[in-house]
Amino acid sequence: MGYYITIMETNLKAPRDISAEMKGVEFYVPWTCGEDGGVDIDGDRWMKDDDAIIEDLRTLQKVGVRGALEINGEQGEWTKIVLDDLGVKTFEGSIVYPEKPTRTWEVKDG
Repeated sequence: MGYYITIMETNLKAPRDISAEMKGVEFYVPWTCGEDGGVDIDGDRWMKDDDAIIEDLRTLQKVGVRGALEINGEQGEWTKIVLDDLGVKTFEGSIVYPEKPTRTWEVKDG
């Protein structure tokens, strides 16, 4: 991925409120867990790419968090990260735009 990333979407859920289990753990990303078990980022979603993000997710996966998130890199990379019963999985791809436009809208006169 690029040097900086944006976490575009999070869809992470814990089976219970894991706030107590998250206290005292030093995370790279400021994660928050609601009473309903929803896990999300508490703050800026744009950050320096770092392997510590995966370590965060591995820690969350171990306490029962499941779901997925999508990350966009500054060089057009996209990564979907899935937390399931087997571990943390990454699916990497990129966007490639064609040389010719799909559509062209001409400027209207006056």
